[in-house]
Amino acid sequence: MKGKQIKDLYGLQYDNQSYPLSVWYNRLIDKTINQISLRDVFSMISNDILPEVAIDKAIEFFVSNPFAGENYPGQILELFVKNSDMFFNSKSPQLTKMLQIIKTMDNMMAKSKEEWGYDYDFDENSCNEYLKLLEDAKHIINKKEQETNDYCRNFGGAK
Repeated sequence: MKGKQIKDLYGLQYDNQSYPLSVWYNRLIDKTINQISLRDVFSMISNDILPEVAIDKAIEFFVSNPFAGENYPGQILELFVKNSDMFFNSKSPQLTKMLQIIKTMDNMMAKSKEEWGYDYDFDENSCNEYLKLLEDAKHIINKKEQETNDYCRNFGGAK
């Protein structure tokens, strides 16, 4: 399954139109899941093409680099903040690791690329924007955890 092209995995057909989106789509479905790029992820989500696959890849990219983005650093974190339900519905085995990175990253760590060992270049404004996204993401995670705890307490289920 890993080496199969996306078109074969999902039974997709080529789009025979010559529009830029069609050209990109045809290239995408010729790729394997491992060949999906960060640019592909954002295009897939914005065009509602295999969003579950795109979210799983976004998680993978984030775990590799929490500052990853296609157009600017932190774009995946922003994607999480804007589409958290899609992330929480993911079956990615790396989701837990992504959430843990977000929960443990503090302001000093986010400001220090040496601390994390990732290459990014924030100016002060961009750094503040990232820290705001980080705060929003932590709030979303805490709220989701609280909802889960409340549900388990009210219905006697195990967490």
